[in-house]
Amino acid sequence: MLMGQWRGTTKLDDTHQEDDMTDDNGMLDKISGTAKEAAGKVTGDEKLEAEGKLQKLEGKVKDAVDDLKGGIAALGERAKDALDGDDEAR
Repeated sequence: MLMGQWRGTTKLDDTHQEDDMTDDNGMLDKISGTAKEAAGKVTGDEKLEAEGKLQKLEGKVKDAVDDLKGGIAALGERAKDALDGDDEAR
């Protein structure tokens, strides 16, 4: 496989330990959850509706965790730059 090509949820270039697919998975969970919830409402299947609500919530949590990871990484870079004396970090 070529570098940068996807295999499952792992990106094959060595610049990423974790890839950005989690963002997409959060979005997919929200979309799938919305569809399940709607199908449950239409068919009167309360269990399917509840599963859809739960899946939507899981997607929102995944997105929030990804946002938090990004913020922590940026903060770490700023701290590193500040310790290295990089004036742009301030």
